[in-house]
Order: sequence, then structure tokens, then C-alpha cells
Amino acid sequence: MGNLSLPGNPRYQPKDLQSVFGYDNLFRALAEVEIATMKTLADIGIIPKANIASLTPAVEQELLAISTTEVDRVEREVTRHDIRAWVRIAQSKVDLGLRRWIHVPLTSYDALDTARALQFVRGHETVRLLTDRVVRLFAEQVNLFAARPQIGRTHGQHALPITVGFWFATILSRILANIQSANNAAEKLVGKISGAVGVYNAQVGLGIAIAVELAGGVALVLGYRTKLVAAVLALFSIATALAFHSAFGDQNQLIHFFKNIAMAGGLLQIAAFGAGPIAIDSRR
Repeated sequence: MGNLSLPGNPRYQPKDLQSVFGYDNLFRALAEVEIATMKTLADIGIIPKANIASLTPAVEQELLAISTTEVDRVEREVTRHDIRAWVRIAQSKVDLGLRRWIHVPLTSYDALDTARALQFVRGHETVRLLTDRVVRLFAEQVNLFAARPQIGRTHGQHALPITVGFWFATILSRILANIQSANNAAEKLVGKISGAVGVYNAQVGLGIAIAVELAGGVALVLGYRTKLVAAVLALFSIATALAFHSAFGDQNQLIHFFKNIAMAGGLLQIAAFGAGPIAIDSRR
């Protein structure tokens, strides 16, 4: 059955919410998002029909059954990343042709945020049904004790006559107000798919950038293939300026943009005139 404990004090954990927020069910909604994404990609012709055909109901159930405990183990021992851990497990459960399509083109928080929105909407619906029972019980008490007098109080007035039904009605009013607030919040919960933004996988790009800058810088200092290296670094500076510093409304980004352009200008001068007399190029 797995670990179905809920967040918070174990004494106040409604079993009605275990299917939504039980610990080992936390990745179930995420699996739904991933499955829906693959089906959508197939519908618009991106995933080939032969590949999506292997996503049978039985395979879907295997993906939905991936537990948080299992994801925790793979994250701890292998990936150091929860979504990469889920993807790794999911890929082991599907056909080779479908494997490469899992988590495409999602970011971690595309899947997580959309899954959390699903969970909170479902959790709200469960709680709403439970509170409907509470509302009915309070409404019964309001009517039953509408004429039963009791002592009430307010600031400076310690013995005002009210009825038990009125007291129940004030509590019911607060419950209904909170339910309405929860309903309004639930209606605004939405998912989002923004596509890859290069958070986890940006490490490769960072490594390439560091290698280009270090290797190019050392080559310039030594004067090795100076014109070619200077030209490559100039193009690299212009490309990074356009790609990462083109938000001209931000003064800081504007400064970085012109810094890159200035560096490119200096590098182009080196590309045009070459290295000095003590450079390796001059000794060849």
C-alpha cells in the first residue's frame, strides 16, 4: 500500500485526501501531466504513431504507480534531482521508441506546477464535499435551536439575549465565507507549459562557454593562431550579447551588452592586425 502519510500532524490527517496528497501518491499527478503531454505531441504529429502506440493503458498505469519513495531512492543514489529521477524510472517502464519523448519539451516546473494545480483542485473538491456535510449539519442546528435563548456578549455588554440558533448561524456564516474564498482560489489554479529554459541542462552550455573563453584567452596571451582565435572570440562576444543581454529596458543588461560589443571591437582589431613580435605566431 505504500506510505500514505499526509503533511502535518498525524492526528489530523483525513483519509479522504490520501489519494491526492498521500506521500507515495505525490508523483501521480505529475505522471498524468507527462502522459497528457506525450498524447498531445502525438496528436499534433510530433511523436510518431508507432511510438505513441506503445503507450497502452497498462503502461500508463505503471507510470501512474511510480511512488515518491522510489523517486527519493533514485534521486538520492543517482540523479540528485527529483524530476530527473522520475524521468529515469519512467523511461525504464516504456518502449525504447517512446523513451526519448518522456519529459519533452517540459521543464521540471512545467510538470511540477501543473501537477500541483491538479492536486490542489482535487483536494479542494474533496474538502468541499466534506464541508457540504458540515454546512448541512449547522443549518439543521440553526433551525432546530432558532428559538432557544442563551446569554450572549460583546465588548462592554456581558449578558445580551441571543438564541443558540443565532450562535450557530454566526459560525455557519464564517464557514460559508471561507468556502467561497477557497472556491474562488481553486477556480484560478491553472497549469503552464513554458518549454525548456535551460536550468538543469544548462550545465553543458556553461561548460562549453567556459572552455571557449579559457582556451581562447590562453591562446591570445600566447599569441597562438591569434587572428583566428580573436575572430572566433569576437563572434562569441557578439552572439552572447544578443542572446543574453538584449533586454535594453534593463540598464544593467544594456551595460553588459555594450561591454560585449566593446570586447568584440578589440578582438576584431587583433583579428585584423595579428599578434606582436613575441607571440608564438611570430616565431613560426
